[in-house]
Amino acid sequence: MFSTELRLEKPTLRARAQRALRWTRAAADRALALYATEQAAAHYSTAIGIAVREGADSEILEDLYTRCGRAFELHGEYGRAIETYESLEALGAEHGDDRLRAALLHLAHEVV
Repeated sequence: MFSTELRLEKPTLRARAQRALRWTRAAADRALALYATEQAAAHYSTAIGIAVREGADSEILEDLYTRCGRAFELHGEYGRAIETYESLEALGAEHGDDRLRAALLHLAHEVV
């Protein structure tokens, strides 16, 4: 049998994606608050995937990438933190978004 999701209209899928983003972000924030940094990074990475796929604005993307990188830093995975920040810069370059590109300078400097 086909999934009911295949029959849903686009606005319904968009609403589901927005809810998924909101709850995934909340789970990540809660994990980070409890210093469950590995879980926080995983949730933030999932949230980033949803946000990018759904075309979220720069402010949301910057926040998610920043928090994800910070979770990696707190977990001692500095290389992955820098990779996360560089991904933010690459996304900014791809979309011509100077705000995202500038965020890298600030974030990468903090790790070093």
